[in-house]
Amino acid sequence: VREQYRVAMRQFEEDLALRCGQLKIDFVPVDVREPFDKVLYAYLVKRGKAR
Repeated sequence: VREQYRVAMRQFEEDLALRCGQLKIDFVPVDVREPFDKVLYAYLVKRGKAR
C-alpha cells in the first residue's frame, strides 16, 4: 500500500508540475518542515522581487 501511495503521489506531482508549466504558473515544491519565510524569500529572490 505504501509503495502504491508513493507512486500515485509522484505521478500526481509530475502531472501538476506539467499543467502548471502549461499555464505559465511557477510550481515550487517545498518541504513543509522548512520555515515559510525562508521558502518565500528564496522564491522571491529567484523571481527578482526581493529587496
